[in-house]
Amino acid sequence: ISADGHPVAGSLVFSVGTPSQRTIPPEVSAPTQRGLQVAISAVQALVYLGMFLAVGLVIFRQLLLPTSTATEGARASLLTVARRGADVGIAASLLMLPLTTINQSGDGLSALFAARSWEVDLGNPEPVAAILAVVGLALAVTTSAIRQVQAALPLAGGALALGSLALVGHSRSFGPEPLVVATDVVHVLAGSVWFGGLVGLTIYTAHRRTLAAP
Repeated sequence: ISADGHPVAGSLVFSVGTPSQRTIPPEVSAPTQRGLQVAISAVQALVYLGMFLAVGLVIFRQLLLPTSTATEGARASLLTVARRGADVGIAASLLMLPLTTINQSGDGLSALFAARSWEVDLGNPEPVAAILAVVGLALAVTTSAIRQVQAALPLAGGALALGSLALVGHSRSFGPEPLVVATDVVHVLAGSVWFGGLVGLTIYTAHRRTLAAP
């Protein structure tokens, strides 16, 4: 049993009618290597960190920060940090694809350099989620820099990126699935607004102090 309560190895023996005189034990794959576990945890943390930072700053910049000459410097800094966060989120999302394949196949971390670990099957939710994350983050930070673009477009990109997180993970294992996925999206949206808002307030406050300094 894994840490979250899911069965990951072993067997449950049962009989229909008279028990068999001889049973064949199932083949149990080797436990996940420690290095692979650490890599998956670290990359997954970077996915959330980069995505929360980028989308949260876009929301802060588009909806909460007033547009004026006094805020131009802060707006530029917010966009720069949001782009760096998007870079991290995109790179980590793409790196999760081979790591997930390696974890499911029972290989070690050294298989990261094997071509088979990078094969993409769009029939699985992980590649689709990665594509949505890349497109959403790129759309959010790119359109935020265009003055003529309405706020809805970068916000839609952020929503697309955050929504990709609900396509994978345990939220899809429970029902009713639409309700569970919707609450998962609201959950990550709240986390993104909170984290991006803290960073955004810090950057904005620093710029105000710089302008107020003699």
